[in-house]
Amino acid sequence: MAVVIPLFNGAAHIEEALAGVCAQSAPPQEVIVVDDGSTDDGPDRARRFAGRLPLKILQKANGGQSAARNLGVAEACSDWIAFLDQDDVWHPQHLANLRAAADNGPAQTGWAYCDVSVVDAAGRLLAPSLLHRRPGRHPKQSVDECLAQDMFVLPSAAL
Repeated sequence: MAVVIPLFNGAAHIEEALAGVCAQSAPPQEVIVVDDGSTDDGPDRARRFAGRLPLKILQKANGGQSAARNLGVAEACSDWIAFLDQDDVWHPQHLANLRAAADNGPAQTGWAYCDVSVVDAAGRLLAPSLLHRRPGRHPKQSVDECLAQDMFVLPSAAL
């Protein structure tokens, strides 16, 4: 499994995001941070994790999160890709739970996603189970259901 993190001027958050990757009970085989033209020291802060994670840092001119994610996916060797935004933090079981959901789903499962909680900068829980407060049923079970209802799947919550 690969983790792809787009990074743009994220020095204030990238270390916490990467610490959350380090804390995973099912660690990834590769972590790809795509520096999307940062002008702060975020990439240097990310490099500090090189001994703790199988880390690759790519650099590109600023083109936005989607372009950074696409470059990370193109460079990944893993069959499964998990996205993590620079200012998000995963619970320690995040990757294990998503992988279990994918492995235990129908034979043609191509992706899995989970609920999210919103916390403030001090770590106080502001909104638990944000996904279940949205309209529609979760988890979605078909492409038709995905297209007919509000998807509201955040990149950091998908595999």
